Parts: sequence; C-alpha cells; structure tokens
Amino acid sequence: EDDAPPFLIQTASLGYVRLRLEQYYDDDFRRWVERLKAASWDTVYAYFMHDPTAPPYALNLQRLWSS
Repeated sequence: EDDAPPFLIQTASLGYVRLRLEQYYDDDFRRWVERLKAASWDTVYAYFMHDPTAPPYALNLQRLWSS
C-alpha cells in the first residue's frame, strides 16, 4: 500500500482532499496543513473516510489550521 500523499491539483478556487489512511499523527496533520495552506485555494474541504476516527481527525486538522 502506498501511503504517499497524492499531488494537489488545483482546478478551481476551492480544494477538496480525501484523507484515506486509517491512522494519522500530529506530524501528519501538520504536513497536511502546510500543503493545504501552500495551495492557492480560497476554501478547503477535507474528508476523512474512517469512522470513528473521522470526527476527531477533522477537529485536529481544524485546530492545527487555526493555530
């Protein structure tokens, strides 16, 4: 299984990422925040596909984004 993050392809003013791994750590979220902020999107939507981890992962990503 390839866990390397995919390329971010910007085709609109908003971005959508689907984070598909079952486990993420704070360093992973920090790297995602850096990548997403480096994009020129006005709005970013992140989707986590694994319950029950999706809600706390989303909150963690949002917390790091705001800090």
